[in-house]
Amino acid sequence: MSVEYIKDENYQIVGVVYNLPDGVRQIRNANGTQILGTYYPGTNRTVDSRGQPIGSGDQLTRLLGRSH
Repeated sequence: MSVEYIKDENYQIVGVVYNLPDGVRQIRNANGTQILGTYYPGTNRTVDSRGQPIGSGDQLTRLLGRSH
């Protein structure tokens, strides 16, 4: 599993993306404790933390700033 840190213009971490071995990508809040959404490459869909569709393709960064 690899990790990508998403930073704002002040270089503050605003999110963390986990790249899982099966190609699934998961975005979490800045400290990595809350899942905000998941991208499934097999279906090319992004869903939020409740499983609600966000859109086709990898739309994970759209979920930054949202909390459920």
